[in-house]
Amino acid sequence: MEFNFSALLILSFLMFSVAVLYSSVGHGGDSGYLAVMAFFSFAPEMMKPTALSLNILVAAVATIKYYRAEHFSWQLFLLLLVQNLCFRDLTQ
Repeated sequence: MEFNFSALLILSFLMFSVAVLYSSVGHGGDSGYLAVMAFFSFAPEMMKPTALSLNILVAAVATIKYYRAEHFSWQLFLLLLVQNLCFRDLTQ
């Protein structure tokens, strides 16, 4: 896939905008990345791992910032993790 400089600049701006907007409300932005890449005609085989990687990166940055601000509760995290695992087994 060939991009000229202006297309690459627009793509970068849109991806960054998606990351900022989604992370401001506590999400990773997976659907936004997929939409931007679909707009630029990326192959689906390339879109999935790229969106997942960006989603993990943005969520990790937000989690680290949240943890450093001392808003992270291990007790609440473990409670939600156990509940999530229990309900996962019920839905399969």
